Amino acid sequence: MTVASTYQPVTYVGNGTTRAFAFPYAFQQPSDLVVALYDTVALAAVTPAPVLDGGGTYDFFVTATQDGRTGEYSAATVTLNNAPPGNYMIGLTRATSMLQTTEFLNAGSLPSDVIETALDGCVLVAQEAAASVASAVRVPITDPPMAPLPPAAQRANQWAYWDLNGNLTAGAALPAGTVTVSAAMAPVIAASTTAAALAAAGAASAAALTSEIARAEAAETMFATAHDVTASRAFNTIYTNTTGKVMMLTVCAVTTSAIAITIGVIVEGIQEVLELTTAIGVDKSVHAIVPPGNSYQVNISASFNLVKWTETW
Repeated sequence: MTVASTYQPVTYVGNGTTRAFAFPYAFQQPSDLVVALYDTVALAAVTPAPVLDGGGTYDFFVTATQDGRTGEYSAATVTLNNAPPGNYMIGLTRATSMLQTTEFLNAGSLPSDVIETALDGCVLVAQEAAASVASAVRVPITDPPMAPLPPAAQRANQWAYWDLNGNLTAGAALPAGTVTVSAAMAPVIAASTTAAALAAAGAASAAALTSEIARAEAAETMFATAHDVTASRAFNTIYTNTTGKVMMLTVCAVTTSAIAITIGVIVEGIQEVLELTTAIGVDKSVHAIVPPGNSYQVNISASFNLVKWTETW
């Protein structure tokens, strides 16, 4: 059997009815196929993960026609025990064994089907490696080599950020629920009463203290609640942030054709985010900050299905 097509993990969106999903790529064993479920409401992978021929809620079985010569498969249908609901995304991937178990004996025969199967396995593994690289964070080839990350012990409980040289590194993390304030104002913010805060402020004016406290209180409630507005939003349509608060916009969509497709966010007439893809079944998420009173829209060139539109404020 030949491997006549490229490979890209396949993604579907549940609807509470569909159990069977197509996997249109070559593979060698049903156990090479992997199913993953993602809950777009809980924003987490569904556990336990589906397993082949299991009896769990979302375990699955594979239906495919085996090649008579090589024993391989050109495509398959993956059927789950139960239909995933509408807030689940279904990912189908391939994980070919990286063991080489074919042995050719000295002066022995060289069956074409055995050689072809071994070569196919090499191509499948290479395709999967290429798909993994395509999903990784990458830098332009014109960039110099990136510096290595700090050791695990140094980056534990730290924020990841880009330094002045454009290298990914780690820095001190803020405790949950806090905001960045000057060292001089830190004891003022930590004070339990207004009197204690004024005492800690020393020569600071009451107006300056009030301003700093108000900024800290506002930051504590920033992006407090996520609102699922998928049902009332559409691509290429202008909306206005009327919440009176700074809003975080998050939109997740999946491509439906293998052409050059763009998805982007425009805030107050300015292009904030632009993503490009040329593959079918690819998940794309765009994010943007929308100040109060600003207009915003999510534009697509074509062939995207809206999965989730969330506005957090």
